[in-house]
Amino acid sequence: MEPAPVVEAAPVVEPAPVADAAPVVEAAPVAEPAPVVEAAEAAPVAEAAPEAHESSIIVEDAAGVAEVGSATPAAEVAPVEATPVVEAAQKPRRQPRVLPKRQRGKDLLSELFDALMDLSHMESADAAAKYIAQLMMDHVQCDVVGVSVYDIDKDEFVVAAAAGSESATGRRERATKGAVGKVVRGRGGLIVASCSTDDVIDDEMADGGGAFAPSMHRERLFGLLQLHRVVGAEPFEGDELDAVTYVAGQFGEFMASQSSKAAAVEFAPPPRRSLPPAKR
Repeated sequence: MEPAPVVEAAPVVEPAPVADAAPVVEAAPVAEPAPVVEAAEAAPVAEAAPEAHESSIIVEDAAGVAEVGSATPAAEVAPVEATPVVEAAQKPRRQPRVLPKRQRGKDLLSELFDALMDLSHMESADAAAKYIAQLMMDHVQCDVVGVSVYDIDKDEFVVAAAAGSESATGRRERATKGAVGKVVRGRGGLIVASCSTDDVIDDEMADGGGAFAPSMHRERLFGLLQLHRVVGAEPFEGDELDAVTYVAGQFGEFMASQSSKAAAVEFAPPPRRSLPPAKR
């Protein structure tokens, strides 16, 4: 047998050429980031507002710290320059009064004795108090004179008349305080080198010298006579206190006579009506 013919193998099909890959597109260059520009000084970040509650705004002045209002600040407030405080002009200190003609000792008592002859002719306690105040101002070296009457119901002295002070009249002072209390308890005159505010009837006389004497008659208190000098003036002396005590006693005697007259008018029985003469 003839061998079978050899079948030629099918030609090997060459594979299709692989298409060239698409060219790789180069990525666009990455842009460099813009340089960061440094800001000029950044504004300070405002602090957050505190929790909602009122806080007082305090302003300090020459007199100290005073609360002037309240608010709830949202941010820190820039300091405000305080307006300069203008100091109030201080009142000039009162200067001691100089008495042109000044008597001392027995001569002073002699002058006062003669002048007090007119006291009995005064029609009222008010007129007598004014007379006494001016009399002492004219004869004794002082800056303020006060003549007071005693209010027994309130245990106080009431200034009935004053010389050298426009605000003293009508002022009241306790009969138990300070130098006045010592005068009442001691039943005699007193010199004080430096008076407290409780001792004076005019605030300008505080820390100055004073002379006090009670107006009494037969151990009964009717009033008070007080003389004052400003700070820096010479203190009162013994002969001047003698003069104050003498005049105060004369005023007490006058007040006793006024009281007796008033009592006589108040309690005297009404006058009897005269009967017509009987007809004959």
